[in-house]
Amino acid sequence: MIPLERQELTELLQNLKIAVLSGGPGEEREISLRSGENVFNALCGLGLSAVKIDPAENFIDQIREVSPALICNCLHGAFGEDGTVQAVLDTLAFPYTGENMLSSAISFNKIRTKEILRANGIFTSPHIKVPNNYALLNENLGYHLDFPVVFKPESSGSSCGIFLINNSQELKECFENNFADMQNKNTRFFVEQYIAGTEITVGVLEYDNTIYVLPILEIRPKKAFYDYEAKYTKGMTELIIPASIPVQTADNVIDISRKIYRFMHYRGCVRIDYIIDKNGIPWALEINTQPGMTETSDIPFMLEKEGNLFSDLPLIACSQCLKKKKN
Repeated sequence: MIPLERQELTELLQNLKIAVLSGGPGEEREISLRSGENVFNALCGLGLSAVKIDPAENFIDQIREVSPALICNCLHGAFGEDGTVQAVLDTLAFPYTGENMLSSAISFNKIRTKEILRANGIFTSPHIKVPNNYALLNENLGYHLDFPVVFKPESSGSSCGIFLINNSQELKECFENNFADMQNKNTRFFVEQYIAGTEITVGVLEYDNTIYVLPILEIRPKKAFYDYEAKYTKGMTELIIPASIPVQTADNVIDISRKIYRFMHYRGCVRIDYIIDKNGIPWALEINTQPGMTETSDIPFMLEKEGNLFSDLPLIACSQCLKKKKN
């Protein structure tokens, strides 16, 4: 359990207006609205003064009108976790929860994140960038990877636009289906080696100068691949704590997660996804700096198993934000 004085932290936030950002203009808008609603209800349940803001329109005008003491960021995807909203809030001098502009921008780019992980000795699957030519893609893949592979956008979250590819025909279809986005939206994709094994995810956060790793959660989707539908549809995925991995492997994952949290200079709650291969080696898949807070999300489930309340997370995030502002 994360030890915290709920009454003391609640009193610290009393009489302060907290703005909960959710929704936004990105493709993960609906998930963000669900996350924001849960966080808003948790703050109100603590007797705190909270107001919801949807930055899809007139964002700056809304923020200035509300003039909150601090902002609880529940935005997902582009604008909300890619450094954009963080830059806006920094410019307006409003303190906010979650990662800062630089950490957000770096982490939202999956290839950049993989390169930093690899440079710091963390195993992450080999990958190639997707060019604007299928023949070249197929040739490059043949040199560097083997089927099955995973086709991903460089920047997105919530498992949006991720496909498991088993052969050249599927690769060609996936390339053609996403070619318009590559041309018109300047969306970049990459292909990484699929690694078979046990899929796990780990929540990591800092509180009172201590880095806490939440219980390791094993993910068993009821379909072949853990995609957007499996992640956000109730009953589509079995979430298991404790994960069915050896104690030594679990300890290794905890150590690696703390190491990542430190060298990425995180300050809020992040979620790190791994695959444990047949040899017990953890391979880091992705880092989510704005984990979902919906009723089917991983972090709330981990908190419950840790012995904490869901409301503890926004309470910790907001109080930490306020303390950093004062310092």
